[in-house]
Amino acid sequence: MKSPYSIAMVTLIMIGSLGCASEVEQEAPPTPEMMAVFDFAIGAQPPGDVLFATAWTILPASDMGRAFMKSCHQAKVIHEKYGAKVRLWQPMSGRYAGKFLYQLACQHFSSLGEAMDGWKTEFAEVNCRVPVSATIDSQIVMRGSTLLCTLMS
Repeated sequence: MKSPYSIAMVTLIMIGSLGCASEVEQEAPPTPEMMAVFDFAIGAQPPGDVLFATAWTILPASDMGRAFMKSCHQAKVIHEKYGAKVRLWQPMSGRYAGKFLYQLACQHFSSLGEAMDGWKTEFAEVNCRVPVSATIDSQIVMRGSTLLCTLMS
């Protein structure tokens, strides 16, 4: 499915699971304002109608970026197992510039609730073993249609 934006092939810098940058050609808006993370959903179009995102600030200590990426990949496996589509990206401008947004997308609020009920025990067990590598700046719950209307107005 094509994005509502005019599509062009551009080179995005992708961050691998070990924090290594590599260049990958992807379909994206001609002026991308985000840096996508390798192995996660990419593109400007929301992958579901209900979006739940957490904005993270990585702690400045050595190797925290690597630890954060590793924990995001562990969380992704759990979240996808229960039907969420997961995106991890870094905005290049605006309120969240420089932060990482870990975004879960589901088709409806009811499917998001069912997924959260499904993963809560497994996710809590993983979180107990993961070192703290970032702090939460904010959390956002929004319909994808509202997000698009907000961005385009």
